[in-house]
Amino acid sequence: MKNACIVLVLMFISVVLVSVPSSASAASAEAGFRGTYWGVDLSARQDMRLISCEDGFCSYVRSKEDLSMGGGIVTSVTYRTLHGQFVEVVIEAPVETRQGQSPGFESENFLTLKKVCHDRFGKTSFAASFETVRAEIYRWEYSDIRKILRVNLNKNSMQLTITDYDLLKRLKDAPEKRQEALTEKTVKPEAGVEQSGETIPAPTEVTGDTSEVTSAKEGKRGTPKGLKKAAKVLRWLFVNDNPATGDDPAVQPH
Repeated sequence: MKNACIVLVLMFISVVLVSVPSSASAASAEAGFRGTYWGVDLSARQDMRLISCEDGFCSYVRSKEDLSMGGGIVTSVTYRTLHGQFVEVVIEAPVETRQGQSPGFESENFLTLKKVCHDRFGKTSFAASFETVRAEIYRWEYSDIRKILRVNLNKNSMQLTITDYDLLKRLKDAPEKRQEALTEKTVKPEAGVEQSGETIPAPTEVTGDTSEVTSAKEGKRGTPKGLKKAAKVLRWLFVNDNPATGDDPAVQPH
């Protein structure tokens, strides 16, 4: 009886020890990206090179970056900071990597990176397909670390953003940061540029080719209705941070 109890205790301890690395790995994945933790100052890192700064946001690239993800090919990885703190990483990749092949939703690189995202992030909180502009979007928003995968076949491009939205919101809501931004705009306004309010940081927008949705009849005046609809879909797809399937008839959730 005593030996049986010892065996059971040892089995319990082994189960606990095996489960710890898995939990730690999951926590580490939410703590940052490739060993770079959210909130750190990238300007002091010797392996980071500053490439641009605008409105408090700065973008960096890391030397000797691994341009792959789970077997998929990546073209660039950009680390973004707000007011000196790391808040977002932007990963760019092609949909189709074979020369001479037209990109499609069966392209190997697209399927590989989509699988990597699902394996690492789990089930999507939102997904939609836009046939008229040949685009898809996937979102994982179950925690403060939000992930968005945007796919644009017309541009043969994919863009995965991973953002610490809680940190982002706190930095944007800080009174001293708002005052600094207001002072900067007042002292150094850009000529000919309309000054706007606060914006959620977003990677460079990926705009699709709207040629497929311009067949709608043009009115007597103004922009063709087809172009207006295409522009609305593209703005919703690549700018809006809180999609709702009922907002646009072109959304086909899956």
